[in-house]
Parts: sequence; structure tokens; C-alpha cells
Amino acid sequence: MSDRTHYTECRFSSHKPLLLRLMQNDEEFLSLCQDYDSCVSALQYWTNQKIPAATQRADEYRILVKDLELEISSYIISAVNVQL
Repeated sequence: MSDRTHYTECRFSSHKPLLLRLMQNDEEFLSLCQDYDSCVSALQYWTNQKIPAATQRADEYRILVKDLELEISSYIISAVNVQL
């Protein structure tokens, strides 16, 4: 498990073999997974901050995380359909 894709691998653990294969063979997908991990880390950071802007920042990252989850899910679904 890569430190830069830990959250992706945990979130999509039911597809882990496919996920790892895609990350190894597709740089665009790997970059997407790394972006997801960065956003999850940022969301955790801002969720734990006590400054006034923290709530807004956390909300922004929450949206980004959901968008990236949808994009990764679509990528996985496409890969599964190609294998069928």
C-alpha cells in the first residue's frame, strides 16, 4: 500500500486488485488517486482546526473528495466493463 494512495485503497478496498493494477498501468488514474488522498488529508486537517475559516475550507474539501470519489468510481466501472 502506497502512502500516497492509502485513502484511495481504503475507500475502494472491495476493488483493490483492480485498483492496484490501474494505478500501476495508468498514470492519469494514479494521479487521480493521489489527488484524492491529498484532498482527504486536507479535509481531515481543516476539520480539526479551530479557526473561523476552517469550516468553509473543510466544506470545500468535502465537495472535492466526493467529486474525486465519483471520478474514481467511474474509472473503476469502466475498467470492470472492459474486462467483461
